[in-house]
Amino acid sequence: MKEFYQQMKEEFLRSDTEYCYYCLEPKYDKWSCCKENHFGRFSDLYEEDQHHIITSEYELAFGEKK
Repeated sequence: MKEFYQQMKEEFLRSDTEYCYYCLEPKYDKWSCCKENHFGRFSDLYEEDQHHIITSEYELAFGEKK
């Protein structure tokens, strides 16, 4: 998990994908989310929010909670 986490963090930090500050869903082509329009890059998110996104990706990829 530690290696996966570090690899994903580096990949997300290089990405231009923006995330909703409230629910952490990717923006993609949406103009708003959660009835708001506040989005930011992965690097702008709090460390615990970054951790949540990476952990969710791990669960999707491997089907297990960490």
